[in-house]
Amino acid sequence: MGVFFYLANFGTSCYGQSATTTVLRSFPASDRGKVAGAIKSIFGLSSAVISVLYAGLFGSVGVGRFLLFLSIGVPLVGTISSVPINVVPPKHLSYATERAQGVDPRMKPFYTWLGSVTAFLILAATPALLPFTLPVPWTGLALLLLVSTVAAVPFFYGSVYIRGSPLLLSRGPSMDSDGGMEREERRGSDLAPCEFRLEDDLFGREHHPLLGGAGNGNGTHAGLGRVTDSGYGYTWKECLQDGRWWVLYVGFFCGAGSGLVVINNVASIARSLGMVSSDVLVSLIGISNALGRLSAGWISDRVVAAGLPRSLLLSAMLLTTCGVDFLLAAGIRSFLYPLCVAAGCCYGSMFSLVLALTADIFGPEHVATNYGLLDLGPAVGSFVFATGVVALFYDNVDNEGASSDDCVGPQCFGGTFFVTGLSCLCACVVVYVVLVRTDFNSRSRRAEL
Repeated sequence: MGVFFYLANFGTSCYGQSATTTVLRSFPASDRGKVAGAIKSIFGLSSAVISVLYAGLFGSVGVGRFLLFLSIGVPLVGTISSVPINVVPPKHLSYATERAQGVDPRMKPFYTWLGSVTAFLILAATPALLPFTLPVPWTGLALLLLVSTVAAVPFFYGSVYIRGSPLLLSRGPSMDSDGGMEREERRGSDLAPCEFRLEDDLFGREHHPLLGGAGNGNGTHAGLGRVTDSGYGYTWKECLQDGRWWVLYVGFFCGAGSGLVVINNVASIARSLGMVSSDVLVSLIGISNALGRLSAGWISDRVVAAGLPRSLLLSAMLLTTCGVDFLLAAGIRSFLYPLCVAAGCCYGSMFSLVLALTADIFGPEHVATNYGLLDLGPAVGSFVFATGVVALFYDNVDNEGASSDDCVGPQCFGGTFFVTGLSCLCACVVVYVVLVRTDFNSRSRRAEL
């Protein structure tokens, strides 16, 4: 059984990494946050979709057939549906060029689809809001039909348009629309714009504030890796030697680990504060998790367009998580619903922000491997915070006569949330000092030249 669990998780990880890599390398850099949030929001919403499908279609026949449906039916339909779909990826332009020409990726059809699925899940989780109740099979069938309409989204998307003209992917050494060399003949700073962004010809590669040194003349760069037709990028070994990668890891570890304390223990938290059921809290966390992933990606692109670093939003999310944890440590029952929503949003935002920042700082070429290593942060954070720290405080609380399995009172999780809140505060300071201030300082130096 353990082997099958490993294979299932391995397949999920492979699909997730391949999907995120594809979207980051096939969409404009100025919309990197949007597409990262879009793909991550689907992953976040999938648990809620699966639970409704199981209850609506397979609840009476058992979990065996449902697992067979998930393992064979869904991948088969998805593969067949994707065969005729071919969205032409754009050329990799610099931020400055994209801002000047105006990129319109037509994301509204996807947002409409995701909003419809989210609204359906909210109504399914709170049937009291409906004047009538659908029979169980029809609820599952309606959701299955609604989810399957995502196959129509690419046909409304088309290619990426700049001033009404589609940009086809060209591999030849011809000139682009703004007079610059295409793909192979472009400079690295035009191919893969990073968080420490450049105006088009402000610096050569040897003066790039990200690189911090001169090129070595053979197509590579110290601390960066080779330049390819898809831009430049750090290898995973070079990332491990870069302090910024470890700062992202610490932020991801603390922020996601703190969110998993709430997600993994929401039923126990609710019981400790005297609530009978936590079903609504579970649904709210799942939906807010997905919305947090989507909205954080969209907002981060707006932040970058305003001339601010994307890492500033990551620092803000860590600070917000710190505040949520300190309020949860107080154990105020009336605050539990809004705090769970806030915790879900902050937890989800970490995934889209860290994914986009990985491509921003270290380039899109090896983003699958680089982000895959960073993705260990939530797993380690869950083990440290949601398992170790929770057990440390929960098992040592004096229940005052209650059974050992039934801890009651804010002291059950108060110490845990104080530790996670303090950890997020420290991570916020580190991210701000190392990433945000470094970006502002590099901008100031460029402005003085």
